Amino acid sequence: MAAARLRSGLDGKIYLSRLRAMLAFDGQPLWFEALDDFTDSFVTVACPHCDAPVTIAVGDYGCYSSIRDWNLGDVHQVPLRPAVPHELTGTGRMLHESAVRDGQQRLAWGLTHLFGQAECPGCGSVFGIADEYAAANAPAPWDFARGHIKDAL
Repeated sequence: MAAARLRSGLDGKIYLSRLRAMLAFDGQPLWFEALDDFTDSFVTVACPHCDAPVTIAVGDYGCYSSIRDWNLGDVHQVPLRPAVPHELTGTGRMLHESAVRDGQQRLAWGLTHLFGQAECPGCGSVFGIADEYAAANAPAPWDFARGHIKDAL
């Protein structure tokens, strides 16, 4: 029902709230939290190679990875490598296709960055932003039949 309420012509904020609701009802709270209007969006992920905290910026101030310094701000900014839309898979593909279908160009643009690649400013390794975000933030799977986190007991 939530997916049926997505359509073209909606205000960007209303569209985004409906898209988030659809993800929550679909059991994907991870992406519910990560989606933004991409005007000034930031997520932090750990570099999978050196474990440095890498800030990912997507918005009007640029699309880059950096190491955030309390006094200096985002230092050593490295441009992100956005995903090629037709190469997206899974949730990234579904979100991007929905945004394009419904005329949400800004959202579609931001999603190519969120599901693209970043370079660690510390060690220079390249990694998938969404993969690292998911690895750090995905909720533990819940076993509803037993009432606890799967494989924890």
